[in-house]
Amino acid sequence: KFLNILIPTEHTADFNIKWAKEPDSDRLHVNATISDEERVYAKMSLFFRLKAHDNASETSNYGVIIPVYNNEKTIATVVSDALHYADHVIVVVDGSTDNTRQNLKPFEDSIELVEYPDNRGKGYALQQGFACALAKGYDYAVTMDADGQHLASDIPVLVQASKENPDALIVGARSFHQENMPAQN
Repeated sequence: KFLNILIPTEHTADFNIKWAKEPDSDRLHVNATISDEERVYAKMSLFFRLKAHDNASETSNYGVIIPVYNNEKTIATVVSDALHYADHVIVVVDGSTDNTRQNLKPFEDSIELVEYPDNRGKGYALQQGFACALAKGYDYAVTMDADGQHLASDIPVLVQASKENPDALIVGARSFHQENMPAQN
């Protein structure tokens, strides 16, 4: 199964997601690629453990995963905003060398912090965040970028869509015309 999304940049790039349940397993393998005709810009491979859905449950246990690398100017606001909409926030500090870690100190009692000294990339940071969410027993996870481009106010919308479609991978689409959107997106 493929989901193709055209990303407006100086030129067009394709965002492809392919997923498949592994045979005789409770794991879902997800591959994502952003590329154009000339090169691949990003690749990500994630594994998820499938869980039986309990239709009787009206509440869900979800976490927000925020991978961060050198976003000292925005991380405090992003985390604060996320905490308004979620009880469980996981911040993955991907080897940041700026003041990102110091700017998270006021939130240490409110967030789950995963960190390591060397930058390993966003894909690895997301894998670490999902591993933490699984270990905590969360039923759902919402990912947000640390640069302020994703709105925390969208968290309830994504969680509701996930509740209504429990066997689906929900992918949000952001506006590429908003004021703080970098040109390379």
